[in-house]
Amino acid sequence: MSVRDRLVKTYMSQREKNANRGIKYDGVAVERNIRYGERKLQTFSLYRKSERVLPIIINFHGGGVVGRKKNIRRAFCVWLASNLDVAVLNVEYRGETNLGAKECLKECEKLLAYLKDCHRSLALDMDKVVFVGDGIGAYIASTLASVAPSYDMRVMGVVGFSGLYDIIKHAKENQYYSTQYHLLKKFFKVDLKHATDRAISNKLGDMSVTHLVTEDYPPCFIAYSMYDEFLPEQGETMANALMQNGVHCWQFRAVYERCYHNFHLDRKSLAGISVMEYLYNFLSEALGGGIYRNEYREI
Repeated sequence: MSVRDRLVKTYMSQREKNANRGIKYDGVAVERNIRYGERKLQTFSLYRKSERVLPIIINFHGGGVVGRKKNIRRAFCVWLASNLDVAVLNVEYRGETNLGAKECLKECEKLLAYLKDCHRSLALDMDKVVFVGDGIGAYIASTLASVAPSYDMRVMGVVGFSGLYDIIKHAKENQYYSTQYHLLKKFFKVDLKHATDRAISNKLGDMSVTHLVTEDYPPCFIAYSMYDEFLPEQGETMANALMQNGVHCWQFRAVYERCYHNFHLDRKSLAGISVMEYLYNFLSEALGGGIYRNEYREI
């Protein structure tokens, strides 16, 4: 791991170290490290309060592709399972920087194949599925949501926190010395010095989530911060792409100066509390039958 990667990993660990503080399971049972692939890190933990067949929420962690981060989302997954009576899959994947986006997506897609074969034994309802992710995890979740129907899944919604969606836009807005330049270079296997070249620009565009958005894309909940130190412009870009294609979108923008990347994990902040309340309403409507309107809030 490079010095830059270690610094990013340390920074993210410090930012998220309190995410699970005071966690209370309140009747939520956890089955840890269920293997969905042959590799060591292809596992997920399953959170649920009931043994009956439940709707599915699939959560992909972020973390700057510099290491494993699944456990830091435990409190978030417990909150979902406790408040919505759903089965939450907290997914681990090989997010190290030696792998590119295509490899990560290919490995995570094995989870969908696994659920197609094993959902009955796990008491999971494949007709009510929501994909959730933050940071790079939002990129993975929102990309896989577009292929999930081929695995007999009915996707009711997609949730993205502080996500990456329009890669070519992000590439052009970052300089060589920035952390994002090197993250994108490693994850998407493209040297951004040539991002304006037509062939590379087309490649980055094809790998963007915004390229996948059509009128058939699922309703979305997009939360982002104006003060995100990594991906400040991406949430608004994704929301615009959704609305331009007639897809219902709940858009929440944090405008407080102390709201940073993945502010939803700070369960003691006003913005973190507010966005979780809105998320509850979105998921309740999505799993209850569908989202039929756009919504915009500043928090």
